[in-house]
Amino acid sequence: MQAKDIMTKDVISVRENTDVKKIVSLLLKHRISAVPVVDEENHLLGVVSEGDLLYKKKLPTSIDWVQDYGGYYYTRPEQLLEEHRKMEGSTAKEMMTPVPVCVDEETEVSEIARLMLKRGIKRIFVVQEGKLVGVVSRGDILKEIIVGMNSKGG
Repeated sequence: MQAKDIMTKDVISVRENTDVKKIVSLLLKHRISAVPVVDEENHLLGVVSEGDLLYKKKLPTSIDWVQDYGGYYYTRPEQLLEEHRKMEGSTAKEMMTPVPVCVDEETEVSEIARLMLKRGIKRIFVVQEGKLVGVVSRGDILKEIIVGMNSKGG
């Protein structure tokens, strides 16, 4: 079984200039947990997930305080800057996680599941020549498991 066999092909996506309010509305309306960010030619640029949007409600951290006294919570200085960018962000470009994990249509579902577990992610985007053609979510893999179990009589 390959990505092309279980992927969702009609992917809801946004552009870099889409505002946060519109993104949240799309997630709620379509009961999805993330949207890919694409350009005019449908090249995948990043992804905005519920996790990215939660930074909008995170208590602010003083960058000056961390620079002066150190941040025991932060293992990398760039982590603090990334969180601050997302707290202040108002568009998909400012909120997105760039370079999401991608596979092509021929990638085996077992490899997709392995990548999800290894990376701790909920979805993997399917691209052909850099263009978004689908998405495989954990739910898509679970559906395939059920179908496989039903066809084996168990």
